[in-house]
Formats: sequence, structure tokens, C-alpha cells
Amino acid sequence: MLSEIMNNFDGTASEKIGFMFTKVIEMFSEEPSKISVIFSEEIFKNEDILKNKIIEIVGLQAQTIESIILKGQLKKN
Repeated sequence: MLSEIMNNFDGTASEKIGFMFTKVIEMFSEEPSKISVIFSEEIFKNEDILKNKIIEIVGLQAQTIESIILKGQLKKN
């Protein structure tokens, strides 16, 4: 998972965020169908299990970015 990759990546906060977005773009390039699933509310609007999983994935990525930023602020990098 992306958050695990980020925990093992050593660099400044800016480098980590850049690396993370590079990995997300690579993932979407390798599996473009994920884009339509994640960003199309119509697909999962009536499917609570799928909707909750998408919310979980997006939330985890947001938490990862927030954690990187906070650590970068503390380290001033």
C-alpha cells in the first residue's frame, strides 16, 4: 500500500509528497480503471460497502499527506 511505501521513503517533506504523487500517477497509469472508480460518485452511490472503501482509501492518503507535512514542519524541511 502507498502509505507503507511512504513510511520507508527517506527524504524531505517536499520530496516525500512529490514521490507520493508520482506513485499515484504511476498507479493510475498502470490501472486507469481505478480513476473512474475513485472519482465517479455515480458508480458507487448506492453501494455502501464500495463507497466506504473508497472513503477509507482517500482518507488514508489524506492522512499520509498530513503526516508528511506535520513532520516536515517539525523538522523545518
